[in-house]
Amino acid sequence: MTTPNRSPDFTPATIARFTHLGLPTETISPWLDQQLSRRTDPDFAALFADHIDLPGIHPADYLHKIIPTPSGDLLGGIRFYGQHITKPFVELLAWTGPIDLPAWRTAITAAWSRFNPTQFRVLATNQPDFAGAVIDQSIHVGRAGVMAETPTTPRVALQPCPNPADAAAEVAAWYDAFAADHPTVAAELHPADTAELAACHADGTLDFITIDGAIAGLIATEPGPIDWLHGHVMIEEILAPAHRGRGIAAQAQRLLAARLATTHGSDTLITGTIQRLNIASHRAATNAGRPAIMDYRFLPLG
Repeated sequence: MTTPNRSPDFTPATIARFTHLGLPTETISPWLDQQLSRRTDPDFAALFADHIDLPGIHPADYLHKIIPTPSGDLLGGIRFYGQHITKPFVELLAWTGPIDLPAWRTAITAAWSRFNPTQFRVLATNQPDFAGAVIDQSIHVGRAGVMAETPTTPRVALQPCPNPADAAAEVAAWYDAFAADHPTVAAELHPADTAELAACHADGTLDFITIDGAIAGLIATEPGPIDWLHGHVMIEEILAPAHRGRGIAAQAQRLLAARLATTHGSDTLITGTIQRLNIASHRAATNAGRPAIMDYRFLPLG
């Protein structure tokens, strides 16, 4: 439980949740420090308050909170699914004690009652206590050196893209075609725009995927974190309609992995989130050597 004027130590329990994955955990403590700082950070609150006008809600209501429960302390904050103000939920970031869903539901509902959330979200691995929760997104992770061990066909190659604006135009057109064929999945996605691809071009990777020299798609990454996990984050991978379903996306990821293993080391992590309904991307990542190792899962509050 929290003592006055002192924050609980969320680090041991959080590290324990993820140690079995065999991934670097030294970034967990500074990530938690950042989340704790957002209890008093007006700039963080402004990310919501400057764009959302809800009756009875003040900027401070968007700050993170530490919530005591009989089973330990919780750290969380309000979020909006898809940035829709009609879909509030609570992001449960960390906890100090055992998983106690009834106590958590009571505490979360009371702490964020002004927003009337109907669910909360956790980042889970294989905790049986979260069985039956609805997966929102999965985090796929692979080590570049391991991914590069699987050979690719000579026909598939990567071609550096010099112009992010041209890349964004191609991506937008391919997304439109994908949305026409798969509207339900496409509703949960958004194409990387020029600014996002420019960041990949400057600090990460931005490549056209080619087959026999002809452009067939695009793949882009940028160094950065997904929560506490650092790696090269997959920002975009998409294929032109004629080239979907042929295993090309997985080959492109392995080619990218081979490059990153050479330039950044074989232990470099290639990460990315994939929406629950995007079965083709889940399959491509898994076949490339990036299995899903963590999931963001929704649990009901009612």
